[in-house]
Amino acid sequence: MSDTLSLDLVVTRKPHRCWGCVETFPKGTKMWRHVGKSDGVLFSTYACEPCQAEMNEACRRDPYLADEGFDQGCVRDWRAEAERQVGGGT
Repeated sequence: MSDTLSLDLVVTRKPHRCWGCVETFPKGTKMWRHVGKSDGVLFSTYACEPCQAEMNEACRRDPYLADEGFDQGCVRDWRAEAERQVGGGT
């Protein structure tokens, strides 16, 4: 279980990789910075605005996700799964 200490929309001062889609965004990009604590260890992640919106919606649908957190690349994986379902792939 992880605890959120802060979630702020920031303008980055250096390139950062989005936790949700795993894309790298250049400095000067607006991103959500999440600072949290898990098992006594502090961590910080960044998410682009579209990924943060998708993660917020996922938490709204399933509050359990907010307690457990998200795996890196989760939004990328959700989008790929949606593409497979629409395209009829496996």
